[in-house]
Amino acid sequence: VASINTTCATCNDGYYALNGTCVKCYIPTGLSNASESGCRLCSGSLRANCTSCQAGYVQVAAASWGCQACAPGCTTCTTNGPNYCDTNGCAAGYWFNSSSKYCFPCDSSCVTCTSSGPSGCTSCATNYTLVSSTCYGPWATGCSAGSPSYPYCSACAVGYFGIPPSCTACAAPCNTCTSAAVCTTCIGSGPYTLNANGVCTPGTTIVNCATYLGNGSTISYAQCAKCSATTYA
Repeated sequence: VASINTTCATCNDGYYALNGTCVKCYIPTGLSNASESGCRLCSGSLRANCTSCQAGYVQVAAASWGCQACAPGCTTCTTNGPNYCDTNGCAAGYWFNSSSKYCFPCDSSCVTCTSSGPSGCTSCATNYTLVSSTCYGPWATGCSAGSPSYPYCSACAVGYFGIPPSCTACAAPCNTCTSAAVCTTCIGSGPYTLNANGVCTPGTTIVNCATYLGNGSTISYAQCAKCSATTYA
């Protein structure tokens, strides 16, 4: 029986090569894996053998200390050292305090920020509008664009009709509409046709059609937009 070569040529992060096998880097007592020690690359199983650290850790001058954690919310602390953060080292969703050298969470309305609270935002979460460093929202249901005034709606989304901020959902099988009774396009999940009165009516099913044409002007018969995977147009 032919033997199988199980010699490993390259090890994953957190491991080092030893006699053709991959052995875990340093694992502190009480922890389950090397990643919890911050060690990314190593030459042996001792803490002092760490040669490269994961993001959020820094290799201290005293090699015997290996990789030490930065402050919470920090990805880089090579300048200010363990338990602190560098000026541009905070992760997304955190801001850097130059006095404490710590990272603090942004307001929940922000994605990125330069200070605490809703007035320190530089970009906003979904359904919020940024105006002069402040995120306003969340937008009212059915809105596609916001405003700084409650209920933070300046345009209705596709599938809704009305005058913002009052956006009402179109009724199925409408895809877009101008009122509850008048469709302008039909959904593409079935063989619907749009008549001259703005009504989507069931059409004739097309064999092997995955998606029907739901956009465009009035059509008198169902049209296929995409065939099923096993067929072709």
